[in-house]
Amino acid sequence: MWGCLTLILLTGLVAGAIMLIPVLFPRQSDNMTLGERQTLTSERIPISGGTLTVSAPGDPLDGMTLSVPEGAYDRSKSFKITARPIEAYTFPNFNPITPLIHVDNGGAFASEPMVLEIPIQISPDEFAMAFYYNTETGELEGIPVADLTTDKLTIVTSHFSDLVVTKIAWALLENVSVDTGFAPGVDDWQFPNNGSYLATNGQCSGQAISAMWYYYEQRLKAGAPPLYGRFDNNDYAFDTPYLWEDDSWSYRFASMVHDTLIDWDNSSRAYFKSMGNTSDSLTWAAFVYAMLETGEPQYVAVYNPYEGHALVVYKIEQNWLYVADPNFPGRTDRVVRIENGQFLPYYSGANATAISEEGEPAYPDIRYMAKSAMANWSAIGPEYEKMLKGKSGDGRFPDYKLEYLSDVNETTGEEIWSPVPDVMELTEEDTAKPGDKYRGQVVFRLTPLVGLGDVAWYLYDGTDRILSLKSSGAENQVVLPYALRSGVHHIGVEFDDYEPVFDGNPK
Repeated sequence: MWGCLTLILLTGLVAGAIMLIPVLFPRQSDNMTLGERQTLTSERIPISGGTLTVSAPGDPLDGMTLSVPEGAYDRSKSFKITARPIEAYTFPNFNPITPLIHVDNGGAFASEPMVLEIPIQISPDEFAMAFYYNTETGELEGIPVADLTTDKLTIVTSHFSDLVVTKIAWALLENVSVDTGFAPGVDDWQFPNNGSYLATNGQCSGQAISAMWYYYEQRLKAGAPPLYGRFDNNDYAFDTPYLWEDDSWSYRFASMVHDTLIDWDNSSRAYFKSMGNTSDSLTWAAFVYAMLETGEPQYVAVYNPYEGHALVVYKIEQNWLYVADPNFPGRTDRVVRIENGQFLPYYSGANATAISEEGEPAYPDIRYMAKSAMANWSAIGPEYEKMLKGKSGDGRFPDYKLEYLSDVNETTGEEIWSPVPDVMELTEEDTAKPGDKYRGQVVFRLTPLVGLGDVAWYLYDGTDRILSLKSSGAENQVVLPYALRSGVHHIGVEFDDYEPVFDGNPK
């Protein structure tokens, strides 16, 4: 991180002694020139929730209200609201109508969305939107719009930093084309959203947010390769592009982002409730303005009365939002359309399996979710580092033990099971050590280390599924014998926890 070096001169206890102590302060971006900070209000909000209101007659933020719901934090939180006047800026299409607002609560991420009502003054032919501003990087990021009138903007978020409200003429948001550079088949994940042990109904938000995170933090900032296929087969020595089931490291990573870092099922419902009946025209304008101002892909949530789904908007052309849908990896023909100020229903599903079995239900409600407003963005990086080591999801996904029959005790007849190494070199005689009946084959044993219900087990040689078994309850330990041929075998094991369905035939 760049910084400014400040020298503090201290006189020592011994006459004439001088110490120079360097102090490193974060460098502030030149994208915005700011005036002196003014404290507007502060208050401690209890765990039961509360409201913080700015009372500053004559100040443009007089009457601004922050609502913190019960359960947003697991303990009481101190909130302090300050503001700095904006004296100059470098952003295009940027017309600030508030000072830079800073809401300080220690940087904690809320479990429930908070609502901020900001007083503004715009004309009926203008649109207003709030953006986070990073004072170090000079970057803007959109914040979801819940409601807008000519004298008030209501936004929803799970965290705060510096933010500002800017306006733009509605006419400038019409017939706009924006391409962020993000592209399905390049920057999304290579596997479909089929859910997991952690995300039984699907992991759409985890795949969407983690793909956006990788694009922004790794590809653009760090110069990393495109995401699609990068971690195919867990980045082993050979690729299996037509077999996504062996991409377990990255699949578990997406599940962790969905279940733990976003908690999609609960947070999406809370956001939908907080955003109320946000009009389609406001939602559309938020996508257009955010992508015009930042040039970055945006997070979109779609809903019907029964479920929700998450997508990435990466391009706008006329009245179409081009989306990367986790249910359809690599597809560039998925779009959300608006006609006469109303979104047309988007058709997809809670997960790819549900689509294959039941078709694509309609999602008539479309919501702008920005980038990090409902996602703990800073927590994704540490989980990504775990993924690179094959550790993402450890302790959350059920662990198992994989062994092979290596010998039999000649005296007792007890079978000797050994851990399966990464590389096994076996001669025909090695395979016969447990007994001549095993000659030419290897026998694997798989044991879950936690209690599971019904489990489906699959054994692969390369990309071919060669054996499948189902087990239940206490009998979940299974033995998988496999006849070998001379040469190299790439053996893989998959096991799925599933719920049997009986409609005449068990599934």
